[in-house]
Amino acid sequence: MFTEIRFRDFREQYPGFLPGVLLILGILFAIDLLLYDRQENYLAEINALRANMTQEQQQRGDAMSVSRQAQRKLMLQLVHRQAQFGNALHLSVDLDSSKIALVQEGAVLRTLPVELGAARTLSKSDSASGVMRGADSVVRVLGPADAWPVPRWVFKDRRLAVPADSMVPGALGPVAVLLGSGTVIYSLPTTGPLRDPTYVLPGAIRASADDLRAIAPNLVPGTPVYIY
Repeated sequence: MFTEIRFRDFREQYPGFLPGVLLILGILFAIDLLLYDRQENYLAEINALRANMTQEQQQRGDAMSVSRQAQRKLMLQLVHRQAQFGNALHLSVDLDSSKIALVQEGAVLRTLPVELGAARTLSKSDSASGVMRGADSVVRVLGPADAWPVPRWVFKDRRLAVPADSMVPGALGPVAVLLGSGTVIYSLPTTGPLRDPTYVLPGAIRASADDLRAIAPNLVPGTPVYIY
C-alpha cells in the first residue's frame, strides 16, 4: 500500500516519465526489428548466391574464408611475437592497453601512454578506419614547422571550412611519426583542425609531445613498428 501510494505520487509529480519510458522502449524495439530484418535480408542474399554455386565452388569459398581468417590470426601472432622479442630497435604498439613501447632485444626502453583515434564515417566517400594492426615501419619524423596534408574530411568532421590548401604547418604537433601504411603517431598541435584535445584523429595514435620527443632521436626511416 505504501509503495502504491509513493508510485502514484511520483506519477503525479512527473506525469511525462512513464510515456517517456514507453517511447524509449518502443524506439529500441523498432531498432531491434530493423536489425533483425536486415540480418534476414543478408542471409537470404548469401543463400541465393550460394544456390547458384556448385558444391565444389561452395566448398572452395568456405575454405578460402577459413584460410584468410587463419592467415590473419597467424600474422597477428607473429607481429605480437616480433613486438616482444625482436632484436632490432622497434616500436611496439599495444592497442588493447593503449601503450607504445620502445623495445630492443626484448628490453623495454620507454613506455608511452597513447590515445587511439576510432573509426569515423561521414559519407560513402569520406571515412577513416581505426588503427590497423600489423607490421609497419617509420617513414619520417616531423618537427613543429613541418607541414602535413590534413584530409579534407577532417575539416568537415570538425565542422570547419575546407581550405584550398590543406597543407598545414605544425598540423601534427611539435613532433610526429609517419608510418609506411599512412598511420600517424602525433602530438597535440597548437594550430590546425587537430588542436582540440578532445578530438583524436581517426585511425591515428596521439601521444604526449614530451614522450615523442624522448624517443624521436631513436627513430629513423625503416625502424620497425609492430601494431597488435
